[in-house]
Amino acid sequence: MPRVIVALLVAVLAGFAALPFVASADEGFVIKSFGTSYAVREDGSIDVIEDLLVEFTARKHGIFRDIPVLFAYDARHDREYKVDVRSVTDGQRAWRYEVSREGAIVRIKIGDPDRFVTGPQRYVISYRLSGALNSFPDHEELYWNITGVWGVPIERASAAVTAPSITAVECFQGFEGSRERCQTGISPSRADFVTGRALSPGEQLTIVVGLAKGSVAEPQPILRERKTPGEVIRDFLGLKPLPIAAAAAVGAIAFGAVIRLWWLQGRDRWYGDVQYLSGATAEEPKPLGARETIVVEYAPPEVGKPPRPLRPAEVGLLMDEAADTLDVSATIVDLAVRGYLRITEEGDRKYSLTRIKEPDEALLPYEASLLSALFKGTHGTVRLDDLKDNFYDDLARVKEMLYTQAVKQDRMFPASPQSVRVLYAVASVLVMMVGGVLVFVLGAVGAGIVGVPIGLAGLALLAASPAMPRRTAAGRELYRRARGFHEYMVTAETDRARFAEEIGLFEKYLPYAIVFKVTEKWAKAFEGLGAQQAMMSWYTGTRPFVVSNFARDIGSFSSSIASVMASTPSSSGSSGFSIGGGAGGGGGGGGGGSW
Repeated sequence: MPRVIVALLVAVLAGFAALPFVASADEGFVIKSFGTSYAVREDGSIDVIEDLLVEFTARKHGIFRDIPVLFAYDARHDREYKVDVRSVTDGQRAWRYEVSREGAIVRIKIGDPDRFVTGPQRYVISYRLSGALNSFPDHEELYWNITGVWGVPIERASAAVTAPSITAVECFQGFEGSRERCQTGISPSRADFVTGRALSPGEQLTIVVGLAKGSVAEPQPILRERKTPGEVIRDFLGLKPLPIAAAAAVGAIAFGAVIRLWWLQGRDRWYGDVQYLSGATAEEPKPLGARETIVVEYAPPEVGKPPRPLRPAEVGLLMDEAADTLDVSATIVDLAVRGYLRITEEGDRKYSLTRIKEPDEALLPYEASLLSALFKGTHGTVRLDDLKDNFYDDLARVKEMLYTQAVKQDRMFPASPQSVRVLYAVASVLVMMVGGVLVFVLGAVGAGIVGVPIGLAGLALLAASPAMPRRTAAGRELYRRARGFHEYMVTAETDRARFAEEIGLFEKYLPYAIVFKVTEKWAKAFEGLGAQQAMMSWYTGTRPFVVSNFARDIGSFSSSIASVMASTPSSSGSSGFSIGGGAGGGGGGGGGGSW
């Protein structure tokens, strides 16, 4: 069964900028104490030890600690802090931990995924911090968020800073922007800070320590030039020779696969040209651009044993590989011509149908189903307007039965053309998703462009999906003959002498003229030949019968019934947008949570 590939997704990434860390509610633990020490070195780097005593009331693997390391500095630059994690212990034994960079955040994930912990646990995190000091004309400064924002209470938070020549200190506690002071102590080489109360979830501790000018190497911020959106896209896609070459190779393979798929699966089969003369029976793919001789046919092609003419809807499906509503409306006219119902024009494009006889063995399954559905729940007469919003399910069922007839009984297609189109459309969506995922995954290493051709190939397959259904060799031969019959109906006016002998031919082939969309040309060929004699039995109009007028009337009927049958009930609903926002903590400490 052919497979489908689908829609293109090409993603654009904007550069990561530091965003305020927003705490979310956490459960199952509380921070009993959060103690930190900062040892400022002469080169301006800082050795940091964070000592967290945590009590778990639920089974957890451990905690994670987030430290922001990238902040906006000016219009063109971001400021970066370097964090070099040295160890994580419980004071004696090492904890298992992982360090990762997630955008502007360094995350230290502590704990064993195969082990749960409960009760009191201690986490001592040691790391070296670079680029954190600020320089001013009269002093150097450490301005740092100690705790960051957590989703659980911190019962006690403290910090100790050792550095040469401490000249001033300040300390704040509470939510972002709070000016509430905490407790401080200062000496020339040490400053101490401690919260005066427990911190609620989302509250934080921030300190400021001033150092004498020249007591440490003059701090220089670590700046990283911020990329423009165009540069971000370029680097994300990897617009360099190697990724571009790889994308070209992948594209050649992917598009080649789409073309080969159509070449193997989408081409009609045939017996060769003029099979009716050669008698060939070997089925093979029809060569691209191969000549196919069309001979005028004076009757619809026949199928089955014993042979019977293809019905108008079957011819319509054969021609465009789709069961259209037009094909079904032509079937209604055909049923009227064959004596199963009468069409009555009531004026102003209003029509009614009257059943003349019940479905019988002379009808194909889809015809019998259509006739029964038209008069379902009635006493034999139905107005077209009464079918509106009620017939779409029946219409879908009739179309599906028509596809089944064409595949299983007529052998015109190896599989339902509609099913093939849907299959390829669904598969193309999967290819689009694969392409999109590859763009994102490979974009992380600066090679996103390699995934783009996959998505484009999916788009190409989606565009090709209408061409993927194919006719069998027998179906192609019927198609060739149907084209010959179409040629006959288009040029019928040149054979008027023959029509004078077969007046019944007009109504007999009228449903085929509907599916071929040549009703007026077909009617013109019979102008003045007395075709009205047979018409009165199945069609009643509001004015005297004239072939040309009738052609317009029947076209109006076909259009009306197609519109009515396909209509579905309207629906109503509501949509809305909500806007919300909130403030979260920011600054050096970041925050954390449990896992």
